[in-house]
Amino acid sequence: MTKRKNPSPAFKAKVALEAIREKMTMAELSKKYGVHPTQIGTWKRAAIENMAAAITRRGGNLGRADDAQIDKLRPFNCLRVSLIQMTWKQCLRLKR
Repeated sequence: MTKRKNPSPAFKAKVALEAIREKMTMAELSKKYGVHPTQIGTWKRAAIENMAAAITRRGGNLGRADDAQIDKLRPFNCLRVSLIQMTWKQCLRLKR
């Protein structure tokens, strides 16, 4: 019987960042890192949801960032919006 893998947070962040960049498919990332594609998607979603809290001044709670604060972070807004299937052109209009 094999022991379960327990990936480090640094490894999860590395894989999630590559998934966010979308230079490789989930299947390719899965093969490269030996992790199930669903797990990569979960890490990617968690990274995007917690990104605003990670770059706030005081750190704060993850739940303290509201939509008004997130909208102020326009460069990162495209990552959040990509989850609801907007096109790249629509995303560029948000930056203006």
